[in-house]
This record gives sequence, C-alpha cells and structure tokens, in this order.
Amino acid sequence: MIGMRATISDYSVVGEWTIIGEMGLVKNNQHVPDGVVAVGVPVRVSGKIDNKQKAFWSYGKKLYVEMAHRYNAPGSFKRINNTVK
Repeated sequence: MIGMRATISDYSVVGEWTIIGEMGLVKNNQHVPDGVVAVGVPVRVSGKIDNKQKAFWSYGKKLYVEMAHRYNAPGSFKRINNTVK
C-alpha cells in the first residue's frame, strides 16, 4: 500500500504486503523488503506487518472492489440539480 503523496523513485522495489507511509520517499534504486511498514524521507523500516494488519487491508481492498462494482451498475447514479444563484 502506497500512502498519499508518497514518491516511489525510478528502479526502486517495494515488497509484497509492504506499506509506504504518507509522504514517504523511496529513493532511486532503494529496495524495501516484503511485509514491513516504511516511513520517512527517505523511508526506513519502522515495523513488520502482522496477520491482523493483513486481514484489515484485505477487507479494505474487498470493500473498494465492491464499491466499484456497485457504482458501475446501471441506475446507480442519479442527477442532482445544483443551481448557483
């Protein structure tokens, strides 16, 4: 998961189940290992991901997929008339 406004530079590698914190910087050619939380400028590992966090992020991803399908369904949007006076 890449946090908001984080930067992943050229030729860097972010491992599986890794979280890059908001506004973090993964430098050019930097390798961030699997299953860690990395934060800062440049990012440094601050902890490991546990099974509870994996379950939480898996649930969140599932919700986003469900929302995408729901809002893509015909008739899921209705026009709101917003007039400015």
